[in-house]
Amino acid sequence: MALGHVNEKTGLCLELLQKELYLPLLEGMSAIDTFRLVTGKDPLYCPFCKKGHMRYVPSTGPAKMEPG
Repeated sequence: MALGHVNEKTGLCLELLQKELYLPLLEGMSAIDTFRLVTGKDPLYCPFCKKGHMRYVPSTGPAKMEPG
């Protein structure tokens, strides 16, 4: 999009998508909460057990590999 016509093009995009503008509603929300609100799906829902939620477990760093 050309910067000179950004408001015009944004309006046209939203008309074509037939979506509301979510920006003020989404301001300050985390990415996961935004995804839940926009899609209606929970990205942390466990696809295997269908009961629980997945958690982020930080890694301890890159794995060390020995040659040979």
